[in-house]
This record gives sequence, C-alpha cells and structure tokens, in this order.
Amino acid sequence: MAKKQRQPPPRPRNYGKARLYPGMNVNVTLETLAPSAVLLPKSAVVERSGRTLVFAYDAESSRAKWQYVTVGFENDELVAITEGVEAGQEVIVSGGFTLDHDSLVRVEE
Repeated sequence: MAKKQRQPPPRPRNYGKARLYPGMNVNVTLETLAPSAVLLPKSAVVERSGRTLVFAYDAESSRAKWQYVTVGFENDELVAITEGVEAGQEVIVSGGFTLDHDSLVRVEE
C-alpha cells in the first residue's frame, strides 16, 4: 500500500553528491505489515457481477463452490485474502474463469 506524505528531508549527511533540494520530488514506497491473511495466486481470484470470489474445492461432491472473499493486499503474483477463505482450505487456482457454482471438477496434481 503506497501512501503519499510530505516530509522535510533529513539533514544532509555526506553520503555522496546526491542531494534533495526544495522543489525536487521523490517517490517513496512504504511497506507495512498486512493483517493475518491467506495468500493465494492471483489466478485463483475471479470477479463475477462486480464481486470478488474464489472457487473452493468440495472433495465430497467433486464440485467447485464459489466463496465471496475480501482482498486485503496484492502484488504481481499473490493476493492476500482477509475474509472468505481459511488456511488449509482447498482452492482452485487455475481455470476459475470457466467455472460456475457447483461445476463438476477433476483434480490434477
């Protein structure tokens, strides 16, 4: 999560010739700790009718069941799910765009 904030530059230290002078800009990214979440590949997350969901695998019926989720944070590869999926739950990570709720699926390992 990036946050913009104005802050006066620290007093110059002689680390080299690079200096930040008034009127100059700098882009800073601050990383913070995320709340406890389940990390999934981005490919597991699907959007349907404006809502975010994942397909959980129900082993008893061999069917895909959609579950609405809340995304906390994401990067280029992973999504942190803060609500809707529990750790250890089996989630379908590829092919979710072609599935419907209660679709019969076959697990390939």
